[in-house]
Amino acid sequence: MPAGARPSAGSSPTRRTRQLDSALREAIAGRPEVLLPALTITGGLVPHAEPLAALALPFVADASRELLESVDSHLPDYPSGLSGVAVAVLSRLLASTEAEFTEDRQLLRLQRLIRYSLRSDDVGGRDTALAAAREAADLSRDLVQRTGRHLAEYATALNN
Repeated sequence: MPAGARPSAGSSPTRRTRQLDSALREAIAGRPEVLLPALTITGGLVPHAEPLAALALPFVADASRELLESVDSHLPDYPSGLSGVAVAVLSRLLASTEAEFTEDRQLLRLQRLIRYSLRSDDVGGRDTALAAAREAADLSRDLVQRTGRHLAEYATALNN
């Protein structure tokens, strides 16, 4: 539809919404490395991001690790309409095992576990949230015992 043109009388808002969703899905499929992070940033700014999350979720399942890490870096640290996307992204990132499990990697895993637990609880996954919180507490305890650092993360994990 040209700029400034009005929708036809027979074009319902529901039909236009479906057309827009279809066009957005097609665009995301063509450039997921650009549009998934952009949807995540936008979703963190709007009060009701559920429609954006619904568009993004199918693409998270097939996203590369690099793209998942990019999306993860833009996810909000608070409950939002993107909590389901956060759970999907963090679940995939936590499922992969690192060959080199350095202190920095453990700290990153700990931070992701804490966020995964919180976002899982947001979407009603209480058992998943509890399991992630327990793993985060165990990992943070191990980090503190081995390094003498990361007490703040340990406290956060225990509070979770």
